[in-house]
Amino acid sequence: MVRLYTTILFALFTSCGFANLPKEGYYWWNLKHAWNGNNHWTEYMRISPAYLAINALPIPDVAVWEINKKQKWSLDFNVNHSYLKGENTLTVHLYAKYSFEHIPIIVNIESPAFEYYATDTTVRDLRRARNKSGFGASVGDIWFKIQTFKHLRNFGTIYLTGIYKLPTGSGFYDARHIPYNTYAGILSYHSPAFYLPMLTDPLYAMLGTGIYVWEMNTKYLHSNDAFYFIASAKMGNLILAYMGYSGEYEKIDYIKLPTNNFPNRDNNAKMMLSVENIWQTNISFSYTYGLYNNEYKSFSISYKFH
Repeated sequence: MVRLYTTILFALFTSCGFANLPKEGYYWWNLKHAWNGNNHWTEYMRISPAYLAINALPIPDVAVWEINKKQKWSLDFNVNHSYLKGENTLTVHLYAKYSFEHIPIIVNIESPAFEYYATDTTVRDLRRARNKSGFGASVGDIWFKIQTFKHLRNFGTIYLTGIYKLPTGSGFYDARHIPYNTYAGILSYHSPAFYLPMLTDPLYAMLGTGIYVWEMNTKYLHSNDAFYFIASAKMGNLILAYMGYSGEYEKIDYIKLPTNNFPNRDNNAKMMLSVENIWQTNISFSYTYGLYNNEYKSFSISYKFH
């Protein structure tokens, strides 16, 4: 049994490393993007949500709907399929959470641990990806999220969330992940229960705002930032959320190509609507409708161990 698991893990990680290796040289890419022979290929990549894959600069979800002191830890396994015109992505997400018993701190570790993707030539060239086939696999970044909170008696709860991304993801040359640090600081308010006529379950609401920063480490711009927001509600087993971030339009365009811009759009914004249904406590289903530089339609199923 141990040998079987070892074989599976070896096959998984080697596929991530070799699935993207070019079957031929980069001559086609040099012609397509008019490589000048001097600039490094990384200078042709646009590090903004409009030009990156779904897991590169994701929208953090900071909602906390329940704090169960008897369940100090939980592990979530999530399989997600995302569809965009010209692209399909299958992602395995892993989540781990630990709640301290005597201090108001919750620690989360998350990762889109593995993804397999297929893009057409339009999406590939828009992102200036260097894998000619458009097919590949990658491993994801590791996200650390620490939350502290303060109960306001009958007036709800305030949460302060700090987020850091460890850039462990692969596939930068396919615009799947970026090899730079990402940070976020978010303040959110969770309301007490509202009991409304004709509804059998109480309604909970939350609002949050903060700042989202990603490093770029280019000679033109070291980092970029955006305003983060979230509005969410829970009733019974149903959770609705609208969240995203929006930054200043990136005026720097250091490599000018025909495939380098979205006309009249802010390429540093990303938003989405999501619906989640929790079934039998441990299992949940969700649907996400992407908006504004994030036009993915995503379906996922999660299973929680605790």
